[in-house]
Amino acid sequence: MKTPIIARLLPVAFCSLMFVHTPNANAEQNLQVAVAPTASISSTATTTEQQAKQVIKQLASTLKGELKKAVKSGGPMAAIQTCNLQAPKIAQSISSQGDWKIRRTALKVRNPNNVADAWEQAGLEQFQQQIAQGADPMKLVKKEIFEVDGKKHLRLLKAIPTGEGCLNCHGSNLKPPIAQALAKLYPQDQATGFKQGELRGAFSLQKAL
Repeated sequence: MKTPIIARLLPVAFCSLMFVHTPNANAEQNLQVAVAPTASISSTATTTEQQAKQVIKQLASTLKGELKKAVKSGGPMAAIQTCNLQAPKIAQSISSQGDWKIRRTALKVRNPNNVADAWEQAGLEQFQQQIAQGADPMKLVKKEIFEVDGKKHLRLLKAIPTGEGCLNCHGSNLKPPIAQALAKLYPQDQATGFKQGELRGAFSLQKAL
């Protein structure tokens, strides 16, 4: 039995959607200093971490819904447009609901605004090493408590693996229409040449405790 075309195209577009424009972390000027958590801070951080995972689920679910509609109405080209235009608005809306800073980043980015900061870079490199050693990328999470302007914040980084569908927009042999559309929208694109199972990037979240 053949898989419906929407089901086959949706993972393709969704993987691209993870790396559309988000606020540039390198524009953040506040000094972040890692701190050792006390018992009360650890308890608050645990609750906030659980919230972060729910935020990621909400973001993924909402984005998939928008992509499903786009693929159904106009195929993968429409999905690429949705990635470019709608995804930032969705992320901003979810961020504002809980005072979260939400972005996606990677070692090889599609949009230069998503370049990793030093903390994210270290986490991504650690994820990459763990995957090379056989770790399940779906379970990789980095978290740390920082002090920013005298207030403690939780930062959380959750790995995003390269799925089979991701290769249509991030693999080595892109179809010409997809390659042309991506080149037009993302002229500085670095995010190709991936293989299934490799680290594609990560969700990066931050919130005051």
